[in-house]
Amino acid sequence: MMWPMGGAWLSAHMMEHYRFTQDTAFLRDRAWPVLQRAAAFYYCYLFEWNGAYQTGPSLSPENTFKVPASMSKAGSTEGIDISPTMDIALLTELFANIIETCAALNISGTDCTQAQKYLSRLPKPQIGSKGQLLEWRSDYAEAEPAHRHMSPLYGLYPAAHMTPQANTTLAAAAKVVLDTRLRNGSGSTGWSLAWAMNLYARSLAGSNVWAAAVRFLSTYPTANLWNSDSGPGSAFQIDGNFGFTAAVAEMLVQSHAGVVHVLPALPGAAVPRGSVKGLRARGGFGVDVAWEGGKLSEAVVKSDHGGRLELKVAGATGFKVDGAKYSGAVETVAGKSYKITLA
Repeated sequence: MMWPMGGAWLSAHMMEHYRFTQDTAFLRDRAWPVLQRAAAFYYCYLFEWNGAYQTGPSLSPENTFKVPASMSKAGSTEGIDISPTMDIALLTELFANIIETCAALNISGTDCTQAQKYLSRLPKPQIGSKGQLLEWRSDYAEAEPAHRHMSPLYGLYPAAHMTPQANTTLAAAAKVVLDTRLRNGSGSTGWSLAWAMNLYARSLAGSNVWAAAVRFLSTYPTANLWNSDSGPGSAFQIDGNFGFTAAVAEMLVQSHAGVVHVLPALPGAAVPRGSVKGLRARGGFGVDVAWEGGKLSEAVVKSDHGGRLELKVAGATGFKVDGAKYSGAVETVAGKSYKITLA
């Protein structure tokens, strides 16, 4: 199996830790060296072809395509290609993380300019004949339309440069892939269905998240609620448990676009009333939310470190922060809480 992209994915976790905690010491001492070394590897691994920096040989993890008639070995099933979409999504995130770190730590020099150079010359995501985000460099026929992995959708989740907030065209194309996979029977393992839940949450499709959640709970948990591979009696896979709880959090609060978005994918018809306490948002914010009739009743955002708080409430034409109409980002004070209600 040829997939040299694990280092890029692992480095992203360190960047997310910084975003949620705003711990600049961690960013400088722990994350920055890892980001630097990961990028150094890919600067060597990438090669120039067709005017862009390409990866290869590589694959879209565990999936395969049918070789078209125009290529050698026509009709066979293969997995190795040049610049699968997931590779480019991972590198887009890695190089953007380096640029963000340079700004946060006031770093200048080759590390920062090199990341910008490579980011600007990565291949662009492509959309196929069915309106779908392509998984590989060409519009190949899938050998397994119900494949359990959602690799080409990495830019939608866990990364965020293919979300509706970032790029509506790519977000729509990503959802075509997701809908098609699920329609053909994907989500055949607990972890795969949990991944689909998170992708639907990022697509702001609350009813789809809920449908997948019901299917998950009726199919995969064992008696003690551990996630299984293919149902009780099969292997325990903890990523299904982690993924399920992550998706529930994504339904209620998202913050990947520089905005604390309250109830972004709430399945209001199925869960018209509820509350949650202690969720975390990027920027160093704690968030409590209550809703009634499928709409916000009240949210409380606590700022751990101060800083700019930009807000959005799903479905609301207007809302208030501490009784005053929200008209733009709030400059918060460390330790202070801010109450959000509908206008």
